Amino acid sequence: MIPLAQLQVWQEELQGLSQDLSKLPINLRDDVAIELQKSNEALSHAHQTSHRSGFKKYFRRATYSRRAIDALRYGYIETNPWGIIQRTNTATALLFNFPCHWLTGQPFLVFIDQPERLAFLSAVTQLRYGKIRRQEFLITMRAVSLSKYLAHVAGERKEDADNTVFGIAWQCWPA
Repeated sequence: MIPLAQLQVWQEELQGLSQDLSKLPINLRDDVAIELQKSNEALSHAHQTSHRSGFKKYFRRATYSRRAIDALRYGYIETNPWGIIQRTNTATALLFNFPCHWLTGQPFLVFIDQPERLAFLSAVTQLRYGKIRRQEFLITMRAVSLSKYLAHVAGERKEDADNTVFGIAWQCWPA
């Protein structure tokens, strides 16, 4: 599937997921709704920008050294506190079957199988608000145009000196 068509699919799935928020506990519902809205806005912006200027101009390559991250044999993903991918490695591109430089700016949520997305969103919320520092779980992932597979995913929050969460570092590998 071409990247532009995949963006449209993801955007439709996020809109459907935002209607399923009634399954979450009340205290997490508002936080997850905000996260879904930000993910949907990021996808919408990427979709509009790709029409105007093409993917290569919008999805810029990272300016940091990728050697250490690319050497890892497992998928490494850094997201902002809302789950939008900030940087990845080559193993992640292979796991998701999507070009590495196009993953930047996409919600990590779209690679999680639909029935498990609400549980994943509540894990992101717990990591973001500091209730837990690290969380590991088995989850069904979806690669672009490939079949689903079971993956071991570990997320750890990244904090600054003031204990403010500025991102989440994820590791994932097939189980």
